[in-house]
Amino acid sequence: MPHYTTQQSLGCGLPVLEICYGKQKLNKELGGTVERKDVRDGQFEIQVETECPLLKGLETRQMVLLTHGDSVDKVAEGLRCIAKSLHHMISAIPDITESSSMI
Repeated sequence: MPHYTTQQSLGCGLPVLEICYGKQKLNKELGGTVERKDVRDGQFEIQVETECPLLKGLETRQMVLLTHGDSVDKVAEGLRCIAKSLHHMISAIPDITESSSMI
């Protein structure tokens, strides 16, 4: 599998979806922070912004699996929180810059 840097991925002209560790890595590489939170593995309810094309058609509340305690703490510039748990754990952060199709 080829290895791409965050900047190569974001500059490829296609939407980029990072999940779990990838989301944290993307956020950190773009200047945000990630910290350890005391969270147990399991299903948790999150609230989503369904105006985002990525989440269009979903209900505003979703049950999801969260499987670790690391979490985005401060969202990097150019990213925006569009989903978080009721305990304020950030679950989705799309690229909202002009070059993104996620605006």
